[in-house]
Amino acid sequence: MLAVAMSLLTYNVSAENYEEAFSFNAPTVKPENYNKVFTYIADNPFYSVDGSFFTNGFMNTNANYFFKIVMHRTDAQIAAQRAEALEFFEKRFGLTLNTPGVFFKDVEITPEIRYRVTDESREAVPADGFYMDDVAWVYSVVNPTGVTLGGEFSGRVVPPGTMFAFGEYYIHRTKKIGKRTIKHNSLIHYQSIKPLTPEPGGFVILACELSSEEYGEGMAMGVVTPFALTDGRMVYNITTTLTFPKWGKSVPEGEGWKPIM
Repeated sequence: MLAVAMSLLTYNVSAENYEEAFSFNAPTVKPENYNKVFTYIADNPFYSVDGSFFTNGFMNTNANYFFKIVMHRTDAQIAAQRAEALEFFEKRFGLTLNTPGVFFKDVEITPEIRYRVTDESREAVPADGFYMDDVAWVYSVVNPTGVTLGGEFSGRVVPPGTMFAFGEYYIHRTKKIGKRTIKHNSLIHYQSIKPLTPEPGGFVILACELSSEEYGEGMAMGVVTPFALTDGRMVYNITTTLTFPKWGKSVPEGEGWKPIM
C-alpha cells in the first residue's frame, strides 16, 4: 500500500503544463531572440579505463541500457535508428562501414563525469543540476594517418581521434512540490555539423544541429577540454550551450548555411 501511495505522488506532466506547474519557482526571463537556451557542464574527476569519457572505455561501451531500460525501445527501433545514423554519416561525411580506418559503434558518456544541465531559460535548476543521459552512434578515426572524407566535406583529411556523432540528450527533471514529486523529461536529438577534430592541446570544439518535439530546431556549440590529474584521475571539462531556434530569431527559418569549419 505504501508503494501504491508513493506512486500516486509522482506526476508525469506534459510540456505545455510543466512551466505552469513550476511557475512559482521558475524565472520567467529568457534571452532575447531565443525561445529556449540550455547550458550543460561536466567537470567531475573520474578514473578512466582508456583515457576516454565513455562508460567502460570506448571499445566496451554501448548504449543498450539507455535504449532498452531508459527508453524501452525494441530491437527493431534500435536497428532503425542505427540505419538512420549510417545514412546521415554517409550523406554528410561520406563515411560507410566499408571506409578503411574508421570504427563505428554506439556509445554512452559515463555518468561519472557529471555531464548535466546547469542552466535552463525559464526554469529554476537545482544547484546540482538536472541529470542527463548522453548517448550516440559514432564513427571514430583510428587510422594513424587520418581519413579523407566525402559528402559535404569531400577531400578534407581529418586526423586520428576525430569523431562524428548522431545521438540524443535525455534530460531528467524531478522537483518536489510539497509532498508531490513532479517529473518532466526532455529528449533532444543531435548530429554533427562538422568533424569533432582534436585541436592542439587536446581540446575539441562541438558543433551539432538539434531537433526536439518540444523546442523545435536548435544548435549546440561547446568545448571539451581533457585534463590528466596527478592522482591518476581525469577531468573532461565540457561546456555546451544549446539554443532554440538555431541562430536566434534574427536569422530567418530556413536561411541557408554552409559549414566552413
